[in-house]
Amino acid sequence: GATVIVDNVFATPVFSRAVELGSDVVIYSATKHIDGGGRALAGVICGSRDYIRKTVEPYVKHTGGAISPFHSWIMLNGL
Repeated sequence: GATVIVDNVFATPVFSRAVELGSDVVIYSATKHIDGGGRALAGVICGSRDYIRKTVEPYVKHTGGAISPFHSWIMLNGL
């Protein structure tokens, strides 16, 4: 009944497909690989719609943990 959460920063989604191996949630640092220059702080949480809606969304709504439009633009340029 435990939730399996995998930090997939070092393996990257290219080499490790954690969801296919049975994890419930995958977190990923967008700062390291997508931006690459350390100009913006961002991360990605991947999981089922149910998990995101019930667990992550209330936390983000109450703490304001959302990326700004400018930092989103930086990430898009890094892609």
